[in-house]
Amino acid sequence: MGEESGIVERLGRLDVCAVSDAMDKLGLKGGVSGLDQRATTRRIAGRVVTMRLVAKEPAPPPPANPPRHLGTTAIANANPGDIIVVEQSSGIEAGSWGGILSLGAQLKGVAGVICDGPVRDIDEAREVGFPVSARGRIAEAANNGPVVIGEVTVNAGDYAIADASGIVFIAAADIGRLLEAAEMIVAREAAMNAYLTGERVRANPHHRAAQPGRPDPFDEFADSGMKEMRDLRRLFCDNFYFGCEADDRMMSVAFNRRLSPVGAKLKAMFGSDIGHWDVMEARTVLSEAWSLFEGQLLSKDDFRELTFVNPASMHLGMNPHYFKGTAIEAQAAGLVAKGVRATA
Repeated sequence: MGEESGIVERLGRLDVCAVSDAMDKLGLKGGVSGLDQRATTRRIAGRVVTMRLVAKEPAPPPPANPPRHLGTTAIANANPGDIIVVEQSSGIEAGSWGGILSLGAQLKGVAGVICDGPVRDIDEAREVGFPVSARGRIAEAANNGPVVIGEVTVNAGDYAIADASGIVFIAAADIGRLLEAAEMIVAREAAMNAYLTGERVRANPHHRAAQPGRPDPFDEFADSGMKEMRDLRRLFCDNFYFGCEADDRMMSVAFNRRLSPVGAKLKAMFGSDIGHWDVMEARTVLSEAWSLFEGQLLSKDDFRELTFVNPASMHLGMNPHYFKGTAIEAQAAGLVAKGVRATA
């Protein structure tokens, strides 16, 4: 029982999607769709106890002993944590599981029931919190023999896992390698999730979660040296350049001092969109930018800053000889003479 409980514990840490992926990887068949969670949304995983139901023949003579309630043998055969799997493919609209069975199974410690056929008394199962999955009522033909659920043959002693994504049955002979493959899939997905979520951020030594001594919340701008509003202009407006597409009307906002809390322009640059697929003639790009002047969104001085002063200043701030030997060497030298400085 120790080894078996360990198997069930490992299976219970997985989900149906990971197990299904592992089954596909190993070339195994066991997934079943169309059996929905009817009573709870709790995931179940455990060893299988089977029950097969068939159409009942004309009533036999009364038995010497009191008749047993349909399904009670399966409950008696089950151990705590097992899953009862019922095949009801008789074609008769008769319930294969009901409320009294749900209560009895729960008191026995059964993890849940999976029925390939109609069930009843779902409200009662919900009241006691007993998981029931079913396809959409019948005499008991066999217990702990093979049953067919969907297109999957399930034997007593096999394993099952069920959640909102579906149901997978695993043959007892395959459970070991299946668990290894599924756990590898889960580990890989956990690593991917960690990268996409806060674990990746918290691993950054500059993040406050990686600096326990740092107050929470703390001043995000402290390391920038900002102490007052005018520092915003010195640090950001003076040192940052913003590339813009030629006909982007929003770039005019960069030149409107009234919209800036520090009364400064932003250094928008003519970045052009010559490489775009819809630019049929490269020489038309600059004229598209000029349409912002024609539309009274930019002044001539703004346009000169956009197309020459700002981009040239960015390059000259890093290398004052950047334009030496070019057609605009003289104009660039004029900017240097006016005090273009290296960016901080």
